Amino acid sequence: MNSGPLSEIDAKLVKAAAITHQQTGLTIASHTGDGVAAMAQISALKSHGVAPAGFIWVHAQNEADTRLHRHAAEAGAWVEFDGISSAAAQKHVELVLGMKQAGYLSRVLLSQDSGWYHVGEPSGGNFRPYDFLLIEFLPLLGPRIAIARTLGLCCDSGMIAGVVSWPPVVFDWNAKVRRKDAS
Repeated sequence: MNSGPLSEIDAKLVKAAAITHQQTGLTIASHTGDGVAAMAQISALKSHGVAPAGFIWVHAQNEADTRLHRHAAEAGAWVEFDGISSAAAQKHVELVLGMKQAGYLSRVLLSQDSGWYHVGEPSGGNFRPYDFLLIEFLPLLGPRIAIARTLGLCCDSGMIAGVVSWPPVVFDWNAKVRRKDAS
């Protein structure tokens, strides 16, 4: 979705997403320009009978007004912060801890947007490993948010409800050893 109020075409896309959600139960993940567009999508989805819990606001970290993160979470939507990297880690720590302080940590999803292959660049370009989020970022949140132990598969209040990482990485906090699979 583009930033700002929904354009005519964006409104049609939201309606199509609502119909698809209602027929399939699939969650709607929308790459959204800003908080105004995110809140407009939540409102439009509700008008089409879709509960905000069926919506993920992707790229929420691009919205500077953190009140809109809280408003989306309060409505029941998922707020996804992505692009987590060493360069953006401190900003993301502040976003996550801000949501925790406001009582909405259970509506937060995280992703690092890693990997990528750039055709034409030597070795496919500058590859960012998939494990930064689990190995380096989560410990920055401090011991009171012991979220990596669950690998994002929990839904308790005070816990992050989802960690998006592909391929899956298993991290044994006690041994501090990475494994490539869960077996």
